[in-house]
Amino acid sequence: DGRAPRPVTDARGHYRFERLMPGRYMAEASYTRVEERTSGGLEPIETIVSEEEFEFPWKLEVHAGETTEYDLDLAAQDVARLEGSLRIDGRTHDLATARILPGYHPWDDMNSPRLEERALEVGGRFVFEELRTGSVWLVLGLGGAPLDGVVVVRRMELVRGENRVDFELASAGLGGPRPEGEASLSLLARLDDATFALATIEDDIPYLHLPGLPAAEEAWLVERADSSDPFAWKKRAEFMLTAGHWTSLE
Repeated sequence: DGRAPRPVTDARGHYRFERLMPGRYMAEASYTRVEERTSGGLEPIETIVSEEEFEFPWKLEVHAGETTEYDLDLAAQDVARLEGSLRIDGRTHDLATARILPGYHPWDDMNSPRLEERALEVGGRFVFEELRTGSVWLVLGLGGAPLDGVVVVRRMELVRGENRVDFELASAGLGGPRPEGEASLSLLARLDDATFALATIEDDIPYLHLPGLPAAEEAWLVERADSSDPFAWKKRAEFMLTAGHWTSLE
């Protein structure tokens, strides 16, 4: 198929092809990434392996009777950039923080060595440079009206080069009697297939009056549990939150 056998690099990252015909070549490289996730201890509890392919189209030229040196910089190729924005009720919103961490960690893991966090810029804009490609969690912590205290979580795949995500949120309200029981409650809303929102509800309030919740076609009052997956928490009430309107639990 016109392809030369692939050598494996040595411990110093060097490679060598023998007996190539003179001409121009497309260089290709594959990289196996191995990463370990820990749970606060010294021993890894999981190994993550991924295979990534790189192409350097027709930049390598081999001349007869000569040894050609051609360096491949995979680190420069395996870089993603993420830019995005936040709007609530049709207005830009910059009272928020954005953090990003690998998708193989729980989304609420604040101890990940690869966690990056920053405040949104004026105009609700955020930018992350020189990220690794692959699955990540993007988490927005909202401050100020109308969605003060709401956390928005999105699972996404970063590809090499430019990535963009724009959040268009709307506010809604919820009122009515609190479900019986002493368990702590949260509001869980499914914003789309890859995004959910959480809001903590104060304890010891028998009648709920919550004006600052994200609008969503599917929302629940849930009892918090140890799992980092809120969709596994016990659901106590289900409803829709319509933008600009109040929903009653009565």
